[in-house]
Amino acid sequence: MFAAEEETTAAPAEEVVQAAARTVSVYVRHSAECPKRHVKSWRRCRCPKWLYVHDGAKQRISAKTRSWERAEELAHEIRDKWAGRTPKKEKLSQLQGVSLEEAVNSFLKEIETQNLAEATISKQSTTLKQKLLSWARAHRIFLLQELDTAQLTAWRQSWTLSPMTMRNQHQRLTTFFNYCTAQGWIHRNPARLMKRIKAETRQTLPFSREQYEALLKAIDKFGSTDPKIAAIQRGRLRAMVELLRWSGEECLGR
Repeated sequence: MFAAEEETTAAPAEEVVQAAARTVSVYVRHSAECPKRHVKSWRRCRCPKWLYVHDGAKQRISAKTRSWERAEELAHEIRDKWAGRTPKKEKLSQLQGVSLEEAVNSFLKEIETQNLAEATISKQSTTLKQKLLSWARAHRIFLLQELDTAQLTAWRQSWTLSPMTMRNQHQRLTTFFNYCTAQGWIHRNPARLMKRIKAETRQTLPFSREQYEALLKAIDKFGSTDPKIAAIQRGRLRAMVELLRWSGEECLGR
């Protein structure tokens, strides 16, 4: 009877020892340019975060993120799994992240089937392949899950574009990350959380009477060196200008 009791009380003690032997901690693999490269526990840099796991054997696992907080969440999930608590699958799945290049290629293939204009597809490809992927590789970002709003905002601050072009490029990023969210690869759209860009559009005003008369005079100086050909060219050009002049809803001031 007492022996049976000893067996039942000994089992939890073994589990405690086994649990104590399991450890997981977060550390940083700094880039050569990082000013804190000698401090592996520095939390505030954007260098990749890794997990040091000791579970009978020592191993190092990439946390697939540059955020210390996200890496800590993954470490807590692993500890919960060891303790028998049910981990959240969406957090542990971050260790098996989707590559950014794979997500971009999948999105571009999708929009090609939507019968969109070639210009629209071309602009999306330029924004995502030539710009986003190039920037991400330069900053050693390879997984879709590594991108957050702060990183995208820092990238946008480097753009040297007109306000209207910046706004359109931001909209293309939002569309891409909406697709990634719908696929279940990420849980929120980092581009949607960025502040919107204000781009004022100016109304195109009609020519003044003076500008219109100057345009007609310029037509008389246009055309080929051959007088006959030049006469035909000027006649066609004048007819087009007159058509534009009188067919618009807004005509010159009378």
